[in-house]
Amino acid sequence: MENREWFQFLGFLSTPPLWLENEVFNLDQFTLPPVEFNRPSNLKEEIPSLESNFVLGKRIESFYSLVLQKSKPYSIIAQGMQIFSDKITLGELDFLLQKTGKEEVIHLEVVYKFYIYDPNINGELEKWIGPNRKDTLLKKLNKLEQKQLPLLYREETLRATAALDIAGKAVKQQVSFLAHLFLPKDLQQRDVPCINPECLSGTWIHKSDFTKEDYGDCKFFIPLKQDWPIDPSKNDTWHSFQEIMPQVQRSLEAKKSPLIWMNDKSGIFERFFIVWWSK
Repeated sequence: MENREWFQFLGFLSTPPLWLENEVFNLDQFTLPPVEFNRPSNLKEEIPSLESNFVLGKRIESFYSLVLQKSKPYSIIAQGMQIFSDKITLGELDFLLQKTGKEEVIHLEVVYKFYIYDPNINGELEKWIGPNRKDTLLKKLNKLEQKQLPLLYREETLRATAALDIAGKAVKQQVSFLAHLFLPKDLQQRDVPCINPECLSGTWIHKSDFTKEDYGDCKFFIPLKQDWPIDPSKNDTWHSFQEIMPQVQRSLEAKKSPLIWMNDKSGIFERFFIVWWSK
């Protein structure tokens, strides 16, 4: 795919926040400032770290940094500041920002997640889990509240930020929690509480549901994880059902639930996960 980094960036820009009301999760959601971008000839010239940052989370932080740099309301005081205690890493502050004309400093933590909804799990928030069952929304929210945000007030952090001239200034803590959510394909009730419905990006199925009878006329592609934010319509390489099945099988055998891009025979693009566990 040509211009992959640019399409990754556009996918990031179009990803909605997980919630709209601050009081829903008792976390203050940061609103990314609107910035107009002209398509660069090479996004890697704008963000050199894309040459080495292959992990999706780090790429998202780089994209976020570019938007903030080009925005008028904010300036970046610090980014990716690691905090140590006796050479042991305690954590990292994603961003410290200064709003133009304001004394207030913003400590911003950025989260970019893909979750699937498992209706068989008790508790509404508990139902949102990572596609490989190794991550959950509730665990991430707890980590933000109990570890990532409190890190700002540790003695080690205060020493590390002493040279930034923020001592004595009011600090507002916010998160930017962007997400793609996937519901079971056969789920009848599609209203999910507490969640921004614009985050619903697709569905998920079991391997036994991925049949030639239902999907044999469609074309498919399995993107790398760093390409997951991309709109499937931007893809230019497609495989038949027979061609994609070996790739699907290898992923499932490794207990990796692949994200599938699908181009159906009517020209409609979809994305869905095939999960590795059985019904």
